[in-house]
Amino acid sequence: MSQKKKTESIVREIRRKTRKKYSSEEKIRIVLEGLRGKETKPTLFMYRKIEKPYHIDYAFASRNMFKNDKNFVDIGKPEVWLKHSDHMPVIFTVTS
Repeated sequence: MSQKKKTESIVREIRRKTRKKYSSEEKIRIVLEGLRGKETKPTLFMYRKIEKPYHIDYAFASRNMFKNDKNFVDIGKPEVWLKHSDHMPVIFTVTS
């Protein structure tokens, strides 16, 4: 297996294990809270310390995009990603 395929396989497996399913209403609530400055999911942990959470990443989309249950925003889990980086990945998946 080539290095690129191996890396892609690892990323897919991490995404599969850490993905949380949100209802359409929950997706809209999270987006609206973010627009109001009430982010609930940190995307940066200063110096990789769980007690220093910050929210610095955004994904902007229309409400209509979140009515489709196949579209979602996912943030990597600190327990998985802190050993690699202080930034959590923000995965914005859109399907037609």
